Amino acid sequence: MRLVNNFIVLLLIGAVSGCSAARCSAANIDISKNNKAETGSISYMPSELAAFFKKEIYQDRDDCENDEKALLINNEYYEIFDNSLLLFSGLPDYLCSSSRSFIPVCISKEGKWKWGKRIDGFPSVLFQDQEHTLWLITQSTVEASYPSLYTSKNGVNWTEIPLPENRNVDCCFEFVREICFQNNEIRVRFESYTDLKNNFELQENYLYILAEEKAIPENIIAKLKKLETAKYSNITDKHLFLNSVKKILTADEFARHGQQIMWYANKIEYWSASLESITKQPQWKKVYDKDIGQKPCSFKHTDKGGWFRQENESEIYFLYTPDHMTAAFPKSM
Repeated sequence: MRLVNNFIVLLLIGAVSGCSAARCSAANIDISKNNKAETGSISYMPSELAAFFKKEIYQDRDDCENDEKALLINNEYYEIFDNSLLLFSGLPDYLCSSSRSFIPVCISKEGKWKWGKRIDGFPSVLFQDQEHTLWLITQSTVEASYPSLYTSKNGVNWTEIPLPENRNVDCCFEFVREICFQNNEIRVRFESYTDLKNNFELQENYLYILAEEKAIPENIIAKLKKLETAKYSNITDKHLFLNSVKKILTADEFARHGQQIMWYANKIEYWSASLESITKQPQWKKVYDKDIGQKPCSFKHTDKGGWFRQENESEIYFLYTPDHMTAAFPKSM
């Protein structure tokens, strides 16, 4: 209830200042002088940023209806190390309404706006290390899905990091879910899901990989070859596949090799590189399964923190609840 009351108060502040939230934003008026909002005030998008968004949006909308509004996609936001709001604002640049690129916008709790260059892909997951460096995974999602890695010191200026080229994962549907740090190294987990759909050839290929890398003893591989593909239709169904494996192995065999089998079934690989070289010319090296348990490293996804999202018909409001400051973003351009 307190959040709702604060939100109403903030809207009243905008009205007292001489214009409603919708009219101020539509006119690109920033009511906070020098982009510095006082406690309990609303900070609006600067006109320079609005112009930048329009330029980036409308260069890709030649095939859209003239009266069709360009709706921004503002669902991916985080609180970073200095309590600032980091917003990855998706551009409606694919089929007029979907997004295949975004603009990073950083808004301090004092109401200062900064923004960076357009980045391709969809923001998937954000990490922060102990040095407050930001690491972002994006996914290209047009007709396939593959990851890219970016890093930034401030949330505005991002550098793309080349990923290892010879990783043994699926070419067209690959993801990164985890980044962790240990002993001045970054470790990245790549995974892809191969749809078996009763395709014996794909199953044979999977077993070949197990045998070639000698990850699983030959007697276990011989048992896996007896798996009937009809028992599971898609290898992404981990529970069904796991139960099939449990039925053909002894309890001891599954305890020893079950996790490795699942890793390979989902085509998961770990690669690491030194943090010193990562932004220059990263020297990636594969981390093998036997080393994962011996060299554990922790990771933590960045979350929304003290920022809270509200919206009405024309505006999206990001409230920083500890200081009762709000950043207002237009829904469309």
